[in-house]
Amino acid sequence: MFQIVPVHTCGQYHPYWHMGVRNPRNDRLSRMMMDFKDEQNGNHQRAVNHFSELLIKKLSHIVMRNTGRHFVSLPFIIAIVPSHTAGRISPALQDVAQRIVQVYPHGTVYNCLTRTRTVPSAHREGGDRSVAGHMSSISTMGCNLQGRNVLLLDDVKTTGGSLTACYYLLETSGAGVVIPVALLETANYEG
Repeated sequence: MFQIVPVHTCGQYHPYWHMGVRNPRNDRLSRMMMDFKDEQNGNHQRAVNHFSELLIKKLSHIVMRNTGRHFVSLPFIIAIVPSHTAGRISPALQDVAQRIVQVYPHGTVYNCLTRTRTVPSAHREGGDRSVAGHMSSISTMGCNLQGRNVLLLDDVKTTGGSLTACYYLLETSGAGVVIPVALLETANYEG
């Protein structure tokens, strides 16, 4: 059994709908995430710019426990959690990754994770969010990750299943330190 890994985030995502009614907590940042995910939206580029800035600032504060050094001060690669569609990676996340390496020159975008078969969308189609479900459809084929530090990037963490699956796949492939990051984390209204 895989333990869900801790994830760095830049804020909370409050879905527009919660328990069948409009969510009163749905805020500007949450609406901006919907613009980020919708490439056809007129505010899409503004959302990409905003989340790039948030993440670039967040990365400046992430310190590796094993060395006490800032993660971005050492060479690292950026791996993006793939979409639910086979072979697809979010263009918006690719744009964010490119902006990160412009600011932090030790970074390289290295799309080493791929969805090998299309799976139902967890968000739209109620697809499997389990770690095992993601691990069975994502691969690191042909990647040389031996000892390389990795920034693992996703847009929204809800259960952590896809980020955790990718984390363990990268670790199993020989990656060094893996830092999972999501732009936003879905708010938990329970408890």
